[in-house]
Amino acid sequence: MRRDHGIRMTELSPDEALEMEPLLRPGLARALHFPDFGQTTNPGALVRAIAEDAAWDGARLVSTRIQKLVPVPAGRGIGLLSDHGEEVFSTVVVAAGIWSNRLLEPPGAAVQRESLRGYHATLELSPMPGQLIYLIAEKIMATPMGDRLRVVGVVEVAGTRKPPEFSNIDRLTGAARRIFRNFGEARSVWIGHRPATPDPVPVICRAPRSSRPGAGPRPWAVEACAAPRAPSTSARTCWQGGRSV
Repeated sequence: MRRDHGIRMTELSPDEALEMEPLLRPGLARALHFPDFGQTTNPGALVRAIAEDAAWDGARLVSTRIQKLVPVPAGRGIGLLSDHGEEVFSTVVVAAGIWSNRLLEPPGAAVQRESLRGYHATLELSPMPGQLIYLIAEKIMATPMGDRLRVVGVVEVAGTRKPPEFSNIDRLTGAARRIFRNFGEARSVWIGHRPATPDPVPVICRAPRSSRPGAGPRPWAVEACAAPRAPSTSARTCWQGGRSV
């Protein structure tokens, strides 16, 4: 057992790896096992549980389409214009991913970022692996998600308007067929836009205060992006007038 930066890691022989995950095909060169690595097998259920917990603590959950942020005179808050009308809040957190700038450009808080288009396929496989498997040679990651196996490994810098390149799905499923036994049909495919800054470190900043007299508070702009390069990397803040906010 080795420890790198506090992370436990065990090197396995090909036979030991196949014994641990017998659904893998023979031909492995080597394997590394990270016993403390964690994952969620149902991200949707996790998000629903977080939302239900927030509602239990008093949050009001509303599903609607946000059209724009509306400045409110005399510092009374920030207006949010949606399909349900306009409501005023003291603080607004914008976390709309790659589409956040549509809301943030008017108050002047847009940040530089691009869409990293990700693809994945969920596949039938029996039996399912007992853990996440990262196949370095094939450049794919396979994660058990309930009764399906989620396979990812393609990132594309192509903006939000270009049609999906579904040949990327074929690359993922082809790699999975070469690695796993008892491979079934693809159950679903997906493409999504992951917002990323040039670093890529997350950005948290405030919209600059309006120059109009009596302008209200500034909404927070929260930009989710690719994971930091190290656990110690913190979110990068925007700088205004020579100071961090």
